[in-house]
Amino acid sequence: MLSLNEFSEGDIVKILVEENEIEEECFAKVNSINAPKLYVNYLIERSKFYKDAVLYTYEDHTNEVEIESIYEHYKDVKNLHEIGFIELEEGWYVREDEIDIECSDSDIDDLSSEEENDFIAEEDVSQWELPEDHEQVDGDWRSWHPRTEGERHYKNVVDRIEQCAKIYKDNMEF
Repeated sequence: MLSLNEFSEGDIVKILVEENEIEEECFAKVNSINAPKLYVNYLIERSKFYKDAVLYTYEDHTNEVEIESIYEHYKDVKNLHEIGFIELEEGWYVREDEIDIECSDSDIDDLSSEEENDFIAEEDVSQWELPEDHEQVDGDWRSWHPRTEGERHYKNVVDRIEQCAKIYKDNMEF
């Protein structure tokens, strides 16, 4: 069991976070310690990609974390490169094992503008016809479990687009 005296400011930790009944491991940097809690800045995925791998930055705001939620403590590790990350630009990190080495594009792609656009749909809902194999495609999509952060990000974006489309269609039929 971990104790507060094992931690120091700047240490990297992995925290088990539960959101909407989904557990996820998140990296964070210890910002400060105030018994019985740690205060951390989460390393969060952004809408930028490098060679098909998602980029991360630390959150600006500090989060209160109970020591019981610490999944792993990288004692005396202050830099993410020590645990498999590469800093591409100041404050922008990518997991080395997620980089597609066969990808020839070495630019950083920013998809935030694509995600922030409102869903634009046809006004005539009757034009929305599903393909014949839509049940098979939907089943395959639901059973697909992304293995990397980039894949999880992609699936989340598509799921949000689908949700917007369903709401829009429902409102049009109302």
